[in-house]
Amino acid sequence: MPEGLEVTTCSVKYPGVETKALSKLSFNVPRGSFLVISGASGSGKTTLLRSIAGLVDLSDGKITWGGGLIQGPIDRLVPGYNHIKLITQELELQEKMTVRENLRHALRAFSDPYKSQRVDELIKICRLKDLEERRPDQLSGGQRQRVVWAVNLADEPELLLLDEPFSHLDVMLKSEMTAVLKEIHRELDITVVMVTHDPAEALSMADKILLLRLGKMDMLSSPKKMYNQPATAYGASFFGEVNIFTRKNLESMGVKASEVNGKWMLRPEDLALAGDGKGVEATVTEVQFRGFYYLIHLRTHQHVEMKTILNKALKLGTTWRLKWPASRLHHLSK
Repeated sequence: MPEGLEVTTCSVKYPGVETKALSKLSFNVPRGSFLVISGASGSGKTTLLRSIAGLVDLSDGKITWGGGLIQGPIDRLVPGYNHIKLITQELELQEKMTVRENLRHALRAFSDPYKSQRVDELIKICRLKDLEERRPDQLSGGQRQRVVWAVNLADEPELLLLDEPFSHLDVMLKSEMTAVLKEIHRELDITVVMVTHDPAEALSMADKILLLRLGKMDMLSSPKKMYNQPATAYGASFFGEVNIFTRKNLESMGVKASEVNGKWMLRPEDLALAGDGKGVEATVTEVQFRGFYYLIHLRTHQHVEMKTILNKALKLGTTWRLKWPASRLHHLSK
């Protein structure tokens, strides 16, 4: 299989800005895989995506696709590459054309037989069957986005780059659109790199997640490892509710810490009520209804804050004992 995406010691520094937008990033994305780039606002997600598209000049390092160097605007008269498609939050279409006409327009350089076959394929994969004779102004936000995806996929790009594709959609539409995107990835066997600040999107869609913090790599791993065994407190907190303890916290609860330095984490779902009189005693300080579960905040007598998830509410001010499997206590490097 041809080489995929290779990012090697990639750095970006914008003129007049003291800190680097990206700093010495190195990773690879095999062909056919789905990478999600995530992180807090200002972490460098969009800068990295635009660098991969050839729309940002690197100050150091290199990016290659299929072994070929991706050059920035300073080295190309017309920035960007036909086989790499970047889809931003601006959903541009030919407003006076129908959906089918938009797709045929995107394929205007190809023969009529191929054009007809490809349009039919895209209408099926992107779920546009009942929309093909509508104009863009007759489409909902989610429908319009599916058409934009189809138009950008028309000439069979090798690498699809998506910048916050679901940020403007409501919860119901987002669920539908994530299913469509996963089907596109599966059916076309295309390589996808997607930026999102939403941890639920990242965990549910990615083969691998690249977590950025202030332009640097915090961690690159599978979604399960990112959630259950993050490298840092930042990563642990970014992907969901978490209990983070210092060595002093653990010792105050009678738990022996395995490492001298760092912190430790437990997800709220790892804590359970102890009915045998054992465990750590804590008092309920807050109860939050979250739909299909309750998030319970508690505080130990040593003033250690904890959270657990239950299918029932607990009364404020009541005292309970909590326990957890020792194997679920995960050490964080920082």
